[in-house]
Amino acid sequence: RGAQALGQRRERLESEIHTLAAPDAAAVTALDSGLSGRRAAVAAAQETFEALQSECAILEERRAAAGEAVGAAQREHAAAEAQLATLRQIQAAAEDNAPLREWLARHGLEQAGRLWQKLRIDHGWETAVEAVLRERLHALELTDPSRLAAVLADRPPVKASVFEHGPRGAAAAAAGLPLATKIHASDPAVSGALGDWLAGVIAVEGTPDRRSRETLAPGAVLVNREGHQFTRHTVSFHASDPQDAGLLARPAEIEELEKRCRELAARVAGAEREQQRIESEVAERSATLEQVRLDIAERQKAQHDAQIEHLKATQAEERYRERSTQVRAELAALDAEAGQGARSLAACQAAQARIVEEIAAKGNDLEAARAGLSAAESALAEQRRTAQQAERDAQDAVFGERECASKISEMDNSVRVIDQQIEHADVEVAKLTAELAADPIPAVRDALAASVEARISCEKTLAQARNAVEAAAGALRELEEARLQVESRVAPLRERLSELRLKEQAAQISFDQFTTQLTEARADEALLATESERAPRPSTLQGEITRISQAINELGAVNLAALEELRSSQERKGFLDSQAADLEEAVGTLEDAIRRIDRETRELLRETFEAVNRHFAELFPTLFGGGEAKLIMTGEEILDAGVQVMAQPPGKRNASIHLLSGGEKALTAIALVFSLFQLNPAPFCLLDEVDAPLDDA
Repeated sequence: RGAQALGQRRERLESEIHTLAAPDAAAVTALDSGLSGRRAAVAAAQETFEALQSECAILEERRAAAGEAVGAAQREHAAAEAQLATLRQIQAAAEDNAPLREWLARHGLEQAGRLWQKLRIDHGWETAVEAVLRERLHALELTDPSRLAAVLADRPPVKASVFEHGPRGAAAAAAGLPLATKIHASDPAVSGALGDWLAGVIAVEGTPDRRSRETLAPGAVLVNREGHQFTRHTVSFHASDPQDAGLLARPAEIEELEKRCRELAARVAGAEREQQRIESEVAERSATLEQVRLDIAERQKAQHDAQIEHLKATQAEERYRERSTQVRAELAALDAEAGQGARSLAACQAAQARIVEEIAAKGNDLEAARAGLSAAESALAEQRRTAQQAERDAQDAVFGERECASKISEMDNSVRVIDQQIEHADVEVAKLTAELAADPIPAVRDALAASVEARISCEKTLAQARNAVEAAAGALRELEEARLQVESRVAPLRERLSELRLKEQAAQISFDQFTTQLTEARADEALLATESERAPRPSTLQGEITRISQAINELGAVNLAALEELRSSQERKGFLDSQAADLEEAVGTLEDAIRRIDRETRELLRETFEAVNRHFAELFPTLFGGGEAKLIMTGEEILDAGVQVMAQPPGKRNASIHLLSGGEKALTAIALVFSLFQLNPAPFCLLDEVDAPLDDA
């Protein structure tokens, strides 16, 4: 049989070595060159990608700087616009003269020009002009002289001025620079009015001394930048009117702010254009970077595929060389083993003939030995029976002796117990005899009678005491009920007394406070008492105070920067809205990606489960020589479900894998491992110490 097995093995090895195909060396060389080219292409793409990443980082920094510049310009522009709006509101409030509104409407002077609207003052002299002209700054322009009579006939309710067109008259010579030289009229027609009102008014720097004032002509006035007016003998200090303060300086400031707002708007527009340009450039670089990233991924995939092909070719070549060498070595070993087997066969055949002769000789000796053995066994059996009977008799005698000894010891114990009981009985009889000799019954009876009489007298005394206690308890209950009734009537009075005391203390404290306030205010209490009789009720005054306080609270604090805050809040809201939109878009994208991943995961998991189950159903009968096995998914959702293994070897109908033996469980586990292994098989698999009983299998 060994020779036949060696022949079959030789045939199989020879057929295998004939079927082995030598790998193509040219193909391996071509794969090497292609792999080198792909590596170079991937390296070049990586360098391009890194350069684009550096450019994108620089552009991101520029974009952040541009965003900060736009934000700063927008904030500065918003602040300037808020300040401009505030100045315009203040200027509009100064222009609006509510008491004159109805009078102006009657005479059709609502659109008449004001004097201050036609003036431009040198910087620093606005306060001096306001101090001299005062309410005449709001003088109305009368273009039609015939309307003056109607205006004079219907006087205005408050102080007002009008002026007619006319040239400026010749001014008297004065020692100094006239204030009129600091005023520049946009309309030459108002020069006459200015000449009349500013005649004899001279502009000076600082505070004039006594000597310069004494040289003034009668009616002449010196005015400095602060608006203080000096004559020969008087000084008039200027205090600005809250309504007209800054009326002349404010238009120049508004004009400057309008110019600055235009410049800031142009700056914001330029910054926004620069930001948009950088944004577009960043978008282009990002698109290019994404394209390069995809190109790198494709090249890396191609390089990976080339590496796999090269690895397969290299492994095929190595397997061919190793298998060829191994087959040739096995063939040589087979030849040597076949020669050794032939020599062993010849030696075995010679030994077989010699052993046959020895068996025949030994057979005769065996028959004689068997006959002697039978006779010896018969004698030995008879002797064994005799020895066993003697051993049984000896054991019976020993058991009888032991039983008699135990009975004798029990009887001795019983005799000792009876003797002790007799002794105790004699002692008890002696005690009883002595007690009967002394009779104590008459004395005990006398003591008992005396005790009974004492007990009866004590019970009578106790009954009398109990009756007295019950009477006292009844009286005490009546007194307690009376006390409770009195306390129930007193409790409301005590509470009322406490309330009155608290009110008295509160009234005293209020009286002391009011007295202190009247003393601090040095008020005449008699006069206040007289006036209080005619004063309205306190509830009416309190309601009026509440109404006025509520009106003040509804007005709120005046916030001049409200427009700027509103604009910044609107910008912030727009920025947050855009961020919220981006986040919502990102959330939608992520949810779509999650749904797509779940869908693909379910499909892949279902396909994998079906493939493993199919392989498991094929491998289990192969290992066990029959039977059936399958995987069952427990749960409705495949992503959260478990997997249960059902295995039934041949001849078993178990309901759980836990009913299998250790070896059956190990074989089932091997079948499941190879079912998973077949999803992505490797060129070879080595198992080491799977299970000790299964090593041979």
